Order: sequence, then C-alpha cells, then structure tokens
Amino acid sequence: MKKTPQFLDDGSAPGISVPLDRARVIILPVPLEETVSYLPGTASGPSKILQASAQVELYDPERGSYPYRVGIHTAPQLDCRGAPEKVMDRIASTLAPWIAEDKVPVCLGGEHSVSFAPVRALRERYPDLSVLHLDAHADLRDSYHGTKWSHACVMRRVADLGVPSVAVGIRSVCEEEIRFVRESRIPFFPAWEHGERGYPWERVVRSLSDSVYVTLDLDAFDPSEMPAVGTPEPGGLSWFDAVKLFRLLARSGKTVVGFDLVELCPMAGTAFAEYLAAKLLYKMISYFCPAERWARSSRIFANE
Repeated sequence: MKKTPQFLDDGSAPGISVPLDRARVIILPVPLEETVSYLPGTASGPSKILQASAQVELYDPERGSYPYRVGIHTAPQLDCRGAPEKVMDRIASTLAPWIAEDKVPVCLGGEHSVSFAPVRALRERYPDLSVLHLDAHADLRDSYHGTKWSHACVMRRVADLGVPSVAVGIRSVCEEEIRFVRESRIPFFPAWEHGERGYPWERVVRSLSDSVYVTLDLDAFDPSEMPAVGTPEPGGLSWFDAVKLFRLLARSGKTVVGFDLVELCPMAGTAFAEYLAAKLLYKMISYFCPAERWARSSRIFANE
C-alpha cells in the first residue's frame, strides 16, 4: 500500500509530524465513496488534502504560535472495503484506543457517512456529546437510494444514537427532514433564515453541550469559495463565517473532542479547493487543540 502523506510535512523540516504515542491530534484518512449521489471523486479527497497541506504556512499570526507543536500524527488511510456497517465498526475500533488516551481524532473523508463512526466512538467516553453540523444539506433522511447508510442519512443515524446536533448553513432539505427537525426540536440555523441577515453565532454555540464533535461537510461553503464538492448548493458560508464560529466555540469553555472534514471532490486542473480544506483543517487544530495560550497581545485583539 502506498504510504499515506503526513499532514503539513513537506519533508524539509523534522518534527512537524510526530509518532503516534506523542501525538495529541491524530488524523485518520477515510476514503469512503459508496453512496455518492451526484459528482464522484470523494475517495481521493483525503490524499489531496494531505498533499496540499505541505504548502500551508506553519505560523498562525492570529495566535502568534505554531499550532503543529501540539503534536499531530497522520495514521495510514483506512481500508474502506466491505459493507457499510463493517466500515463503521472498523473506523470506530481504530479510533477507540486513541479516544481512551484523550487524543483528539480527526477524520478526513470521503463521503459524509464516515462521521457516524467517530460520533459513536466518542459518545462512549463523553455521554454529554453534541454535534455541530455544518452542511448544505440536512442529511436527516431515514433512507436514501435504498440504504440507511447513505451520506444523506448520516445525521439521522447520529440522532438514532441519542446524540443531539446543531445544524448550520443548510440550504437544501426534503419535507421528511423538516418534519423530523420540528418533531425532534433540533436547533436549526438554515441559510434561508440567516444567510442574508447573518447567523447568530453566539446562539449557535450556546446550543451545544460541553463536549462537542464538529462535522464539516465542505459543501457548507459557498461554491464560489469551495466548488470541489459532490453536491454543491448556492448561497453557503464564507471562510470568515467558519473562522468566526470556530473562534467563538474555542473561547466558549466547551471542549471539542473530535472533528472531521468530508466531501471534498477534487477538480482536475486546480488545487485551490484542497488547499482551502488543508488550511481550514490546520486552523481548526489551532482553535480546538491549542498548544499555547491565545496571543491576546497581538493586534488582532486590539479592539476586543
């Protein structure tokens, strides 16, 4: 099997990636592509993000630090062959020993279905777990195209676990999903209510429990910033929307115990989408797994 690229490591500087036993953050590439319903290509998403990460600047001027110093390890990509239930079991059993050691698992998809497994694994250690769900789609169908394990059903499977979620940026739903949102009283912040006038980010964060898993389907972003997804929808979030939300979450006192980035569908002839994903992943590590305190003396905080 071809060696998995290490996140951020361009081969020029030792110590950027660390051995598994020294890592606080472990990235697991999960190239699952079984239920894609529009544009194919998500299986190559994880490797493209890892390759692009070699171009990400290591210094974070907002925090005045090098976030990689928290200790980041990239595990070999997961074998995604077999029935969906077996793949979910494989993901969860891979993550379980890391979670037991209080490491922060980061899954790189692959289709959004993969998010079910880390949520299931983390719920065992964090009974108060909730999920922050950023997406263009509600993903709350009970079944889609003949399977309950479709990418369009992942948040319904999370709900089946009894894990609450908070949805942000949704632009496309079916009637079944709207009924489920209302009946289940899911905190729901769709684009048709907030896209023009702005999202109530503080209220989004307050809606979460103390232990949080963040799942980010890249089609949450507007296609003008992130066109390389399997099911694009107009009117999405901006880079600065996501950064503001993650910053508020990081400062809220809540703990992000794991997260994922899914549904990159690389486009031939361009690399900016995978670079955006890689830079965003590094930013999420910076916010959610800080190696040092916030650099509050930096100019960025002059007006705060």
